[in-house]
Amino acid sequence: MLKKFQNWIISNKLKTGLLISNLTLFGLAVVFYHLGMLPIRQTGDLIFWLVLIFALALYRPGWTFLFFVGALVLENISLTAPATGLTLRIYQALGALIIAAVLIRLAFKKSGLDAFHWKKPDYLMLVFSGGSLLSALFSAEKAASLKITLVILSFTALYFLVRRYIHSQSDLKKIIPFFLVSSWGVVVYGILQNVFFMRGFSFHGEAMPGRPNATFAEPDWLGIYLVFLLAVIYALIYYFNKKRDNQSTLILNFKFSILNQFLITKFEIFKLFLYLFLILIYILLIITVSRSAWLGAGLITLVFLKALLTDFSWHWKTWRWKMFLRQSVFIALAGMISVFLVYTFNLTSFQLFDRAQSAGTGWQKITIACKSRSNLDLPEKINSSAELIRYGCRHVNLEEVPMEEKQGNQIKEIYRPDPNINIRGQIFQKSLAIIKTRPIFGIGYGAIAPSLGRDERGTDLNSSNIFLEVWLGSGLIGLLTFGLIWLNAVGVFIKRFWRGNSDEERSFALFILLGIFALLIPNLFNAGIFLMILWFFWGIVPVKFINAIRINE
Repeated sequence: MLKKFQNWIISNKLKTGLLISNLTLFGLAVVFYHLGMLPIRQTGDLIFWLVLIFALALYRPGWTFLFFVGALVLENISLTAPATGLTLRIYQALGALIIAAVLIRLAFKKSGLDAFHWKKPDYLMLVFSGGSLLSALFSAEKAASLKITLVILSFTALYFLVRRYIHSQSDLKKIIPFFLVSSWGVVVYGILQNVFFMRGFSFHGEAMPGRPNATFAEPDWLGIYLVFLLAVIYALIYYFNKKRDNQSTLILNFKFSILNQFLITKFEIFKLFLYLFLILIYILLIITVSRSAWLGAGLITLVFLKALLTDFSWHWKTWRWKMFLRQSVFIALAGMISVFLVYTFNLTSFQLFDRAQSAGTGWQKITIACKSRSNLDLPEKINSSAELIRYGCRHVNLEEVPMEEKQGNQIKEIYRPDPNINIRGQIFQKSLAIIKTRPIFGIGYGAIAPSLGRDERGTDLNSSNIFLEVWLGSGLIGLLTFGLIWLNAVGVFIKRFWRGNSDEERSFALFILLGIFALLIPNLFNAGIFLMILWFFWGIVPVKFINAIRINE
């Protein structure tokens, strides 16, 4: 196996070099972020690096695009300092400079790109952006709304950049390694964040102590990304299983050379790496303690297993029970190993079972420290943490328990209504009330936070539902086009899966379906409209299985 891996590297020196460069850039971005070297505070230094990137984009826009794909995960690392009032993420800088470079090369007729063919979602994306701009113009917070609308417009431009560069399955094959390499970096970094936190190191960099957010703004957004990453991994596993079965049939029928057995071995090696990666993804997904992401992961896992068994066919005689049972065992083993490792290496301070249970019961178990002995009559449940004062108790974090015990305080557990559920309910009702007053134009994205307020950490609240967020920020026009964009993706899945002529096309169709669930289910409890991975997904949905464009120009 090592010999084959070595031979692959030798025969793919350019791709290997670009992948190593991509991983190096990811690592440097994270290290520089922790060292305080990012964001760049000197204007001259920022201009120097932007000019350097622009030169690379002019020389090899295709290579720069691959680095752009690898940088999509760097959501909380900005090139510009907060004092500038502008947040310029690395992928935004790369994307903008690639667009500028391509326009210049087009002027000299050296773009190296095929003609652009407009599709239905392209028009929908323009209408969606127009709806956002219209809402901003009618917003009470016009300046703030226009500023955020500029972000929407920049994401729309990056969507068209993705559409411009990814036309075919050949293009997808070229970007997948870069996406996976950066994703591997995110997963390892996220796990290390909690390792550092649990060991008491101050440089863990977590936005919410005990919940890793890796290169994303918050743990829930990392959770959304991980569910999307699961969709990618599941689609690849589906493809390798289908490809292996088809190749095995051909070999057994003596229609192919015995050399194809080596192809099967290669598939098994790739699948082994995917399963090992799957364990790491599960570990990080668990310790994010994001219940919306858990729900999304559970649902797409069921859809994936159903696809393996039935291929979405009602003809039960064609169902593949052997493949289904084999993959179910592998998925279950990966899940059990990940849970075992989380508890064995003490990777989280949260009570995971209680966290999951509270989503259904509405009651959250908390740890309290009590000074007086009057707490003997402590009830099992309280309506709020304020009631603890009368019993001489207070709410403490798990990491504070040893210190409280040293001080002679008694440690107990009690149930209270889950504050997250109550807060989300209040936000939902408030959002609907606002929409009733302005159902057509909404209030603009800049007016959402002032209208909904802030949480106890001083963070601006959003609607906690992506459909409500879009309605508030982009109005009814934005909401309708947003829904049509998703319906178009569903239509593409149906067309590709049942009319697909190859394992690649059907596997990609399954990825579209899994991606829809992966991005929508967690976002029913979040408002991740400004996650670039969402716009990237929309950009690759229209991919056709035709001749590839030249991405190495």
